[in-house]
Amino acid sequence: MLLGVLLVTVVGVLDKKNICAKIRFVFKKGEGIVAVLSGKKIEAIRAILKEELQKIPEFDVERAYDESYRYERIKLSTGILEQVIFDEKKDCFRDSRLCLIFPVSELRKLNLSEIDFTGVDIGEADLSYTNANIDPQTVDNKSLIGTNLSGLDLRGKDFTGVDIIRANLSNSGADIDPQTVSGKRLSGANLSGLDLRGKDFTDVFIVGADLSNTGADIDPQTVSGKSLWGTNLSGLDLRGKDFTGVDIIRANLSNSGADIDPQTVRGKSLWKTNLTGLDLRGKDFTDVFIEGADLSNTGADINPQTVYDKNLYGTNLTGLDLRGKDFTDVFIVGADLSDTGADIEEDIAEEFINTVKELVKSRNAKAK
Repeated sequence: MLLGVLLVTVVGVLDKKNICAKIRFVFKKGEGIVAVLSGKKIEAIRAILKEELQKIPEFDVERAYDESYRYERIKLSTGILEQVIFDEKKDCFRDSRLCLIFPVSELRKLNLSEIDFTGVDIGEADLSYTNANIDPQTVDNKSLIGTNLSGLDLRGKDFTGVDIIRANLSNSGADIDPQTVSGKRLSGANLSGLDLRGKDFTDVFIVGADLSNTGADIDPQTVSGKSLWGTNLSGLDLRGKDFTGVDIIRANLSNSGADIDPQTVRGKSLWKTNLTGLDLRGKDFTDVFIEGADLSNTGADINPQTVYDKNLYGTNLTGLDLRGKDFTDVFIVGADLSDTGADIEEDIAEEFINTVKELVKSRNAKAK
């Protein structure tokens, strides 16, 4: 019977009889169910399913952890669903691999709990807040590069030898051992909210990783390349850690208790580094590159005349005491000087306005 082909859990305005009636037209009268559907039947079922999915309310990610939130997903027979949502496409993460062809907004409306992802290329795929049961050991090439699995239940899964570069595993309960993932590389991975207490990060590549709120014990001197470039360590306990020679460009060290000496970090560069909430009183910023840095509420004593290139472009100095500071010839485009008491001379303010106008004019010219 056709209902054996398509088992549907009614969701919102979805009409079970209607969808089954539409599916009937895919099969000829008296035609039996075959294990492998023809390409025409797969495309027909895809079209019907996509049409019906449009009638279902979106999964509310904001309420994903609300115990009172009830969201039922459409349940199709596993054999049918696997043929419908997977296809061999040239635009997979790697060419000519079996991959997902449905967007996450539609996948969240489907019951994926029994779908077998063995051999499927899910690189760069978004499966966040679906109920997919992913085994990192059996997906294509053991690769989760760029895959979004945020909100899935990955407790107890084995990540040995798995490539998780740029993967989003936040709020998944995954037990990640930095020493056993592929290449000891966590670069760009979002592990926010996981329990990384007691994990060994020696020689681990963490550039660009989000390790916020993980309890990770990070020693800046022993991570790969002594580089925290773009790494989010917000909220970790970095008190007493040595940042001498460490690259902290674009790093987020806010509210970590880190003791940062601008003179000894690599290159004297705090470019786009977030140090908000740290204690930077008495630190020497002479010749330090602070463009784009967030130094708000740090107590830093910033002399606009002695920072590198007199450049405060995009720098957040909110709450600092800049009374009496000399801003002559200082580049302050995009800087946040609120609540600083900074005394910007009228001629400097005019110069600032003219500079912004020139930048806008130049950008518009390039756009044409």
